Amino acid sequence: MSKDQKSSLVAIDFTPIDGNRTTARARLSATSVFLMLTAICTLIIFSYQWLARAVIFDIQPANGNVDIKGLSFNIGDNYLLLKGDYEVTISAPGYHPKQASITVTEQATQNFDFSLEPLPGNLNINANLEDIKVTIDSDRLASAPGLIQDLSRGSHQLTFTKYRYFPLTQQVDILGLGKTQDINVSLQPAWGEMSFDSQPQQGNLYVDNKLIGQTPITTEVLQTGSTIRLELEGYKDHLEQVTVQAGTSDAHPLITMQIADGRLKVSSDPSAANVMVDNRFIGTTPL
Repeated sequence: MSKDQKSSLVAIDFTPIDGNRTTARARLSATSVFLMLTAICTLIIFSYQWLARAVIFDIQPANGNVDIKGLSFNIGDNYLLLKGDYEVTISAPGYHPKQASITVTEQATQNFDFSLEPLPGNLNINANLEDIKVTIDSDRLASAPGLIQDLSRGSHQLTFTKYRYFPLTQQVDILGLGKTQDINVSLQPAWGEMSFDSQPQQGNLYVDNKLIGQTPITTEVLQTGSTIRLELEGYKDHLEQVTVQAGTSDAHPLITMQIADGRLKVSSDPSAANVMVDNRFIGTTPL
């Protein structure tokens, strides 16, 4: 290295960079970004509020909920919506949900009314007997004891019937809303006892077309009326409608059987002769 090059090197003092001033500039930059974003958000909100329309939903029941598909803001009972078409779902506990389309127009405040249909209810019937026939509003049929589902909300007339028991009609108010109610049903016996005898005996006794046994015999007869039929070979059938007070006993008068009519076979030579019985034409031979 030459002497001239050595004389050009000069030493200077080292001064470190001020770290505090760099941090301050960084903090200032972050604050500016935050303020800018806040201002943009505020501008968007105020613009939305200025462009949006107040929409009020009047729902029955009052505790109904509104679900709007799309951008919306809820402030108290009001919804802020931009102009346009929206799909809404209205729902409430115990009611069928409802879906609908609404159109928000230029009008500053708009109202939409919705009424929800209540869910049907269930009725659980407790009964003192099995296989009771239940007629609902003279139309729908069911059986008790058991659960009857999907009864519409409101008053229903239920009629309970079973052979040998008095029918029972009851008015029931169904709450609906998917709830299950309970009622108790007790049918009362509708029969008493009646004894039967015949001359001659050993006739087959039918009560309401059901063979009971042979005379003499004691059996149940309905207060509302039972049809008896007494059959004995060689005698005419005896038919009669009888009744007895429920819970009591009675004896039917002795039934005297009537000998059955005989049959006569008539032929002639030549045939085709007229046959008269007690001056009444019966037919022609052979018969």
